[in-house]
Amino acid sequence: MKLTHLKLVLLCLCFAPLAAAHNLKLTTAQVVLRSETHVSIRIETNMTDLTGRIDWPGKPETILELAAAGDDQIRALRTALVETFSTGMPVEVGGQNLQSQRVRIARVDELRDVLRSVVAHQIIPQMDQQRDAHQARHNDLVIHIDGFIAPSAKNRQIQIDFPGVLGPMTVSYVQPKTKTLKAGDDATRYIELLDG
Repeated sequence: MKLTHLKLVLLCLCFAPLAAAHNLKLTTAQVVLRSETHVSIRIETNMTDLTGRIDWPGKPETILELAAAGDDQIRALRTALVETFSTGMPVEVGGQNLQSQRVRIARVDELRDVLRSVVAHQIIPQMDQQRDAHQARHNDLVIHIDGFIAPSAKNRQIQIDFPGVLGPMTVSYVQPKTKTLKAGDDATRYIELLDG
């Protein structure tokens, strides 16, 4: 009986990528100018695709093996991710690298949770399509990068060389408008003209 369950799990894992191919799986990046000098980048990417594209010493053959691996293997993945997004992803404004650039990636235990979630969703397909789309984003890895524009920047043009391991991407740029509102007695009203 256990052998039958193992065959079923392996069969689900083999055909899961084919089923997922019908969904649009693009990496998304949002570039935000937080203040006159502070740039923040938020990247959301499919964990299965990312671990398939990135290499590190001792990389397991499958995501199932990776999800079951010990802390050392997950730590090696995390180290490869940090290196990829710190040294392998130059961010320049006006021809100058961002100053005090910082990369934030999930801790080892958080990476393991995402990997286990990915495997669980491959084995147990969801029935509700809306829930599938919601779950797909929960199985993504989020990477945060931020830093400051150098005072010597020649202009305000930003250039980011995203690593190839991210695959196809959509990128959006946001420059927030910030207002300080005085508190009202019953409500604090915010009004903004939406350009578009």
